[in-house]
Amino acid sequence: VSRESFSIEVNAKDYGFQPSDTPRTDRS
Repeated sequence: VSRESFSIEVNAKDYGFQPSDTPRTDRS
């Protein structure tokens, strides 16, 4: 589960938004 959690966290930070209900695609 560690790997998955890490991946998700990295992805969220990479996109520039926190893992929430509405993923903001402001940064293109």
